[in-house]
Amino acid sequence: MSTAPYGVKSTFWLQLFILLATFAVLIFLIYFLLRKLFRIEREEDKYYASTFMNPFHKKLDRTTRVVFMVLMFIGYVINVSRLPEEPLWYWQPWYFLFVMIFTTECLRVFMQWKHVANRKIYRLTLTRLVCLGLLTTAFFVAIQLGML
Repeated sequence: MSTAPYGVKSTFWLQLFILLATFAVLIFLIYFLLRKLFRIEREEDKYYASTFMNPFHKKLDRTTRVVFMVLMFIGYVINVSRLPEEPLWYWQPWYFLFVMIFTTECLRVFMQWKHVANRKIYRLTLTRLVCLGLLTTAFFVAIQLGML
Protein backbone atom coordinates (compact mmCIF):
# COMPACT_ATOMS: atom_id res chain seq x y z
CA MET A 1 0.00 0.00 0.00
CA SER A 2 1.47 3.31 -1.00
CA THR A 3 1.82 6.26 1.30
CA ALA A 4 0.85 9.81 0.40
CA PRO A 5 2.80 12.81 1.70
CA TYR A 6 2.93 13.26 5.48
CA GLY A 7 2.53 9.54 6.19
CA VAL A 8 -1.16 9.27 5.32
CA LYS A 9 -2.21 6.06 3.57
CA SER A 10 -3.44 6.59 0.03
CA THR A 11 -6.79 4.97 0.91
CA PHE A 12 -7.33 7.05 4.05
CA TRP A 13 -9.89 9.45 2.55
CA LEU A 14 -11.87 6.63 0.93
CA GLN A 15 -11.94 4.68 4.22
CA LEU A 16 -12.94 7.80 6.15
CA PHE A 17 -15.73 8.59 3.69
CA ILE A 18 -17.08 5.02 3.84
CA LEU A 19 -16.95 5.02 7.66
CA LEU A 20 -18.68 8.40 7.99
CA ALA A 21 -21.32 7.47 5.39
CA THR A 22 -21.99 4.22 7.27
CA PHE A 23 -22.33 6.11 10.55
CA ALA A 24 -24.66 8.66 8.94
CA VAL A 25 -26.92 5.91 7.59
CA LEU A 26 -26.89 4.11 10.95
CA ILE A 27 -27.78 7.30 12.82
CA PHE A 28 -30.61 8.03 10.39
CA LEU A 29 -32.00 4.49 10.66
CA ILE A 30 -31.75 4.41 14.45
CA TYR A 31 -33.44 7.79 14.73
CA PHE A 32 -36.19 6.77 12.29
CA LEU A 33 -36.84 3.49 14.13
CA LEU A 34 -36.86 5.20 17.53
CA ARG A 35 -39.40 7.77 16.36
CA LYS A 36 -41.62 4.95 15.11
CA LEU A 37 -41.11 2.94 18.32
CA PHE A 38 -41.99 5.89 20.57
CA ARG A 39 -44.73 7.11 18.16
CA ILE A 40 -43.38 10.64 17.95
CA GLU A 41 -44.18 12.89 15.01
CA ARG A 42 -41.22 14.41 13.21
CA GLU A 43 -42.45 17.99 13.63
CA GLU A 44 -42.88 17.56 17.39
CA ASP A 45 -39.40 16.11 17.84
CA LYS A 46 -37.86 18.66 15.47
CA TYR A 47 -39.23 21.49 17.62
CA TYR A 48 -37.86 20.13 20.88
CA ALA A 49 -34.50 19.09 19.39
CA SER A 50 -33.65 22.62 18.27
CA THR A 51 -35.14 24.92 20.91
CA PHE A 52 -34.52 25.76 24.53
CA MET A 53 -37.18 24.68 27.01
CA ASN A 54 -37.06 27.96 28.95
CA PRO A 55 -34.71 30.96 29.54
CA PHE A 56 -32.89 29.11 32.33
CA HIS A 57 -32.07 26.26 29.95
CA LYS A 58 -30.74 28.79 27.44
CA LYS A 59 -28.54 30.42 30.09
CA LEU A 60 -27.20 27.08 31.34
CA ASP A 61 -26.47 25.86 27.82
CA ARG A 62 -24.61 29.02 26.84
CA THR A 63 -22.65 29.07 30.11
CA THR A 64 -21.64 25.44 29.59
CA ARG A 65 -20.47 26.19 26.05
CA VAL A 66 -18.44 29.23 27.14
CA VAL A 67 -16.78 27.28 29.96
CA PHE A 68 -15.79 24.50 27.57
CA MET A 69 -14.51 26.97 24.98
CA VAL A 70 -12.27 28.51 27.63
CA LEU A 71 -11.11 25.03 28.67
CA MET A 72 -10.35 24.20 25.03
CA PHE A 73 -8.21 27.30 24.73
CA ILE A 74 -6.39 26.56 28.00
CA GLY A 75 -5.82 22.97 26.84
CA TYR A 76 -4.43 24.20 23.56
CA VAL A 77 -2.02 26.56 25.33
CA ILE A 78 -0.88 23.82 27.72
CA ASN A 79 -0.28 21.29 24.96
CA VAL A 80 1.48 23.77 22.67
CA SER A 81 3.92 24.58 25.46
CA ARG A 82 4.84 20.88 25.82
CA LEU A 83 6.97 18.83 23.48
CA PRO A 84 5.05 17.68 20.37
CA GLU A 85 5.55 14.03 21.29
CA GLU A 86 4.14 14.45 24.80
CA PRO A 87 0.73 16.12 24.65
CA LEU A 88 -1.67 15.49 27.52
CA TRP A 89 -4.71 13.76 26.01
CA TYR A 90 -7.09 15.16 28.62
CA TRP A 91 -6.10 18.72 27.63
CA GLN A 92 -6.66 18.10 23.91
CA PRO A 93 -9.39 20.34 22.42
CA TRP A 94 -11.18 17.37 20.80
CA TYR A 95 -11.57 15.79 24.25
CA PHE A 96 -13.31 18.91 25.58
CA LEU A 97 -15.46 19.07 22.44
CA PHE A 98 -16.86 15.58 23.03
CA VAL A 99 -17.37 16.24 26.74
CA MET A 100 -19.14 19.53 25.89
CA ILE A 101 -21.49 17.81 23.43
CA PHE A 102 -22.26 15.09 25.97
CA THR A 103 -22.86 17.64 28.74
CA THR A 104 -25.14 19.89 26.70
CA GLU A 105 -27.14 16.91 25.45
CA CYS A 106 -27.53 15.59 29.01
CA LEU A 107 -28.75 19.05 30.00
CA ARG A 108 -31.23 18.95 27.10
CA VAL A 109 -32.50 15.52 28.22
CA PHE A 110 -32.97 16.77 31.79
CA MET A 111 -34.82 19.89 30.66
CA GLN A 112 -37.05 17.86 28.35
CA TRP A 113 -37.79 15.46 31.19
CA LYS A 114 -38.74 18.36 33.46
CA HIS A 115 -40.63 20.66 31.09
CA VAL A 116 -42.07 18.81 28.08
CA ALA A 117 -45.58 17.40 28.35
CA ASN A 118 -44.86 14.44 26.04
CA ARG A 119 -42.57 12.21 28.15
CA LYS A 120 -41.50 10.21 25.11
CA ILE A 121 -39.48 13.13 23.76
CA TYR A 122 -36.81 12.94 26.46
CA ARG A 123 -36.59 9.17 26.01
CA LEU A 124 -35.94 9.66 22.31
CA THR A 125 -33.24 12.24 23.02
CA LEU A 126 -31.64 10.05 25.68
CA THR A 127 -31.63 6.99 23.42
CA ARG A 128 -30.17 9.07 20.58
CA LEU A 129 -27.45 10.31 22.93
CA VAL A 130 -26.56 6.75 23.94
CA CYS A 131 -26.45 5.60 20.30
CA LEU A 132 -24.26 8.52 19.27
CA GLY A 133 -21.96 7.77 22.20
CA LEU A 134 -21.64 4.15 21.10
CA LEU A 135 -20.94 5.15 17.49
CA THR A 136 -18.35 7.70 18.60
CA THR A 137 -16.68 5.07 20.77
CA ALA A 138 -16.65 2.68 17.81
CA PHE A 139 -15.06 5.38 15.67
CA PHE A 140 -12.22 5.94 18.14
CA VAL A 141 -11.72 2.21 18.64
CA ALA A 142 -11.41 1.86 14.85
CA ILE A 143 -8.76 4.59 14.86
CA GLN A 144 -6.84 2.99 17.76
CA LEU A 145 -6.90 -0.45 16.13
CA GLY A 146 -5.53 0.98 12.92
CA MET A 147 -8.66 0.21 10.93
CA LEU A 148 -8.77 3.81 9.77
